[in-house]
Amino acid sequence: MGMNSSRSFAEMNHQLVMVWFVKQEMWSRGQIIRICQMSHRPNSRDRTDIKVEVRRVDYGDVVFVSLWDVKELCGESASIPVQALQVSLVNVRPVIGETWSFEAISWFKSTVQNKTLYARLYPEEGQVLVELFMEKGKIGAMR
Repeated sequence: MGMNSSRSFAEMNHQLVMVWFVKQEMWSRGQIIRICQMSHRPNSRDRTDIKVEVRRVDYGDVVFVSLWDVKELCGESASIPVQALQVSLVNVRPVIGETWSFEAISWFKSTVQNKTLYARLYPEEGQVLVELFMEKGKIGAMR
């Protein structure tokens, strides 16, 4: 099932691929970020397991999977636009410096985790700004 072993690791980096997720029993589109580690796979003769870091392009999260669970992306799946966009919150910036503190990130995650949020998007010169709302009534007409 895994990627063709004749391809070099350098060629695989940043390549769009399909990734099998055993727990969800589904394929997802992803982009290989980097090769992480190599180890001997238990209960298999001379079969090396290679872990890769993959960004799921339709969900926005990063996962670590075996290269055996990765296959090349082709056909209609390759032509679908990426569904997860990286966005910035409108008018929200760190008080000090350019990067967010661990505490600020933790607070934001705990505030929004497992909640349904409504968004208004503002595409702006190569980036997307977003306003988030906890209630649909606050947003008015959705865009």
